[in-house]
Order: sequence, then C-alpha cells, then structure tokens
Amino acid sequence: MKDDAVWRDFVRATPEIFDPRATKRRYLCDAYLVDLDRRSEMLVEDTKYWFGLFSHQRETSLWKGMLQVPLCADDDRASELL
Repeated sequence: MKDDAVWRDFVRATPEIFDPRATKRRYLCDAYLVDLDRRSEMLVEDTKYWFGLFSHQRETSLWKGMLQVPLCADDDRASELL
C-alpha cells in the first residue's frame, strides 16, 4: 500500500488476519499473508513453498484444499460482502 498510515490502520483494525493462531481460532483455517509486491521470482518461490506445505496431508498423502480469496477493489462492494 502506498499510504503507510492507511496500512497501519488496516492492520490494527484486523489483527486476526495477520496472526495465524488467531485466524485458526476465528475462521478454523490456516491463513497467511502473501505480499504481491515482491519480485516475481520470489512469488514463484513462495507459491512452490505453500503448495508443497499445504497440498497433501503428511500422514495419509490425501489432497488438501486451498482457498483463494479475491481482493475487492471496490470498497462499497467489499462492505456489502461483510
């Protein structure tokens, strides 16, 4: 985000989405922030890491699922979804 104050306010207002333990408690899932402003090579490395970590169960090798949450650019529309 270009405005550091806006970003800080957002993080303070929604701490549960930046704390994996709090997210697990509240939403019953693992959630991690992905910084899309990183270099493309690093995004590819991150994708490989997350896919390897979350694609299968360790003990049974059964497939897990991943959820992609779209980011809404229209704040009015995003507010309707809450």
